[in-house]
Amino acid sequence: MEPKVHENYIKASNLMFWALGLGFIGSLINGILADNGSAFFIGIFAMIFNLVFALLTRQGHSWIKIVLAVFYGLGLVIVPFVLIAQFNTNPLVGFISITVTVLQITALVRLFQVPADWVPPKVEETEEEEGETEDLQTKETTETYDPEEYVKPDLGMPENYGKLGN
Repeated sequence: MEPKVHENYIKASNLMFWALGLGFIGSLINGILADNGSAFFIGIFAMIFNLVFALLTRQGHSWIKIVLAVFYGLGLVIVPFVLIAQFNTNPLVGFISITVTVLQITALVRLFQVPADWVPPKVEETEEEEGETEDLQTKETTETYDPEEYVKPDLGMPENYGKLGN
């Protein structure tokens, strides 16, 4: 069983997968319309890069938010120039790029909303996984002992057996 991951890592990775899918569609449109295939291959390389980061995010690595902040920050520097060029050639690809950027920023915000001191809960192993027998002395029970309900076993001995004197 995998250790539990904070829900924001899962939500952020979902957003990253959506951005990846839209980016793929944008790369297909841009690659088909471009005279050369270099834009298409650059887009494929970027998608593989983003896929690896989305998978690492889904696993709950805490360092991923710093790495993504650096890469997304560097990407935001060139986004205005790319968007202008994309809107001039194909407004649909420009709109897809804006949507991908918004999804990526939203994913990054989700990652930074995870508390810094958050630790995944420990996964309790079952008896089968441990391979150990149950310790009856440490086992908590819900049953209570009532001496009035206790019935002496009948061992087939007379009642005065063991008593001294008559």
